[in-house]
Amino acid sequence: MDLIKKLEGIVNYIISKDENGSWVIKDRSSNYGKDLSHRLFQFSVDLIKYLRTLPNTEEVRNIKRQLFKAGTSMAANYEEAQGAISKNDFSNKCGIVLKESKESNFWLRLIKAADIDNSETLDYLTQETKEYIAIFTSIQIKTRPRKF
Repeated sequence: MDLIKKLEGIVNYIISKDENGSWVIKDRSSNYGKDLSHRLFQFSVDLIKYLRTLPNTEEVRNIKRQLFKAGTSMAANYEEAQGAISKNDFSNKCGIVLKESKESNFWLRLIKAADIDNSETLDYLTQETKEYIAIFTSIQIKTRPRKF
């Protein structure tokens, strides 16, 4: 439980069950004002716009393709998770979002490390993926079946 509290302390979301037993992610921040679904969708839009600004060399095209696929699938898989038919289905879909968040973070860090770009937009996108990793790690901890 301590790890969940630490992760929730990093991000502005509280993960809990509602009165029907469904998993709910609530925005704890009054100034952010966006739910997670909207935030992930906006990340996809921002990512697409950012990718358009990168050079069109062969190496960068390969990175852009991988980052586009991973980054946009985060929002799509979370949308699927909202229609999950069971706790395990929800957990599995969120697990995919976690993996795609980690992959997106990798490609964004690679762009910076390879001196392809060093913009504030890159920093923002990288920070967002770090927060998604924390959010979806917390979800995985809370929703995965425990094995003893």
